[in-house]
Amino acid sequence: MRFVLQPSDLDIFVTDESGRDVCWVQGPNGRAGCWSLRSLGGDELATVRQRGSPFLPRFAIHASDRLRAELREQPAPHVPRVLAALRNALAGAPSRVRYALDVVGEEPLRIEGDATALEYAFVRGGRAAATVSAYWLAAAATWGATVTVVDDLDPLIVLAATATIEISWGRTGRLHSLRSRVPSPSPQ
Repeated sequence: MRFVLQPSDLDIFVTDESGRDVCWVQGPNGRAGCWSLRSLGGDELATVRQRGSPFLPRFAIHASDRLRAELREQPAPHVPRVLAALRNALAGAPSRVRYALDVVGEEPLRIEGDATALEYAFVRGGRAAATVSAYWLAAAATWGATVTVVDDLDPLIVLAATATIEISWGRTGRLHSLRSRVPSPSPQ
């Protein structure tokens, strides 16, 4: 399955391979470190909550009112988390993406790649279970990220983790979409 994440202001819209909107990521609304994936009707599909240090945070991904996964930024090899957090505070985040994604009831994934080139992979058992790369659609003048998910991996968890990485790295402002879309509210 392939998806495209297209930032628009504080939100990120998710389209499928054929260009149809499938869901959207609602940016923080009043609570720092908390955002959610929503259906086009406005129903909450997953919630992401930041925990821990702002320099090496953990992100809990909840769906159906239960913890589904935890995303943790990893320090460089052989560097204690405290020193890595201090380095991030003084020099900014490193150019390499290093995260661990612990999915409840499944083998954990490593997320590694080049953050500046917007290319990284979710790796499980030595093979890529999902990949993320830069996306440019000249006809719509749109930047975004293409997310390709292998069938045996839950796309909701991968989309939530990818949106979290992009939000935490502050790229949703830089990856600007020139078209504006607002989802319709769910009927009451």
